[in-house]
Amino acid sequence: MQRLIKTTSKVDDVVAQHDTMAYPFLREIIDRVPAENRVGPMIKCETTGVPYRLRHFQKKWRDIANEVGVPVDVWNRDSRADGVTEGSDAGADLEHLRHHANHKNAQTTQRYNRKTLGKTRQVAELRVAHRDQKNVPQT
Repeated sequence: MQRLIKTTSKVDDVVAQHDTMAYPFLREIIDRVPAENRVGPMIKCETTGVPYRLRHFQKKWRDIANEVGVPVDVWNRDSRADGVTEGSDAGADLEHLRHHANHKNAQTTQRYNRKTLGKTRQVAELRVAHRDQKNVPQT
């Protein structure tokens, strides 16, 4: 197991841990960085060698996003909610999603969990199955 450990600054310096082996695409990117450089920030400005300043990163991200066709109403920060939503759509337990997102309470995780067609479809399927069960003639 290769762990990514980060102390968050938002909530009482809580430590978040993730097994990077569980994320094939992330692992592929990490493996491109020499092992001796995998300490501290790994995303650095090509010209300065230090982490990007906020505004510069936002502009760089949007420039790349535009180039590859990401709609202008999609922001980099959306990936956090997308992760929670994808986990929810896949059937992950809310408490597990809370830990994964490193949220202090489940209400925050719920706010990140977006409505999707898959969720409404699943509810419809459960309702129909339940209705069908009730309508089976008793012998």
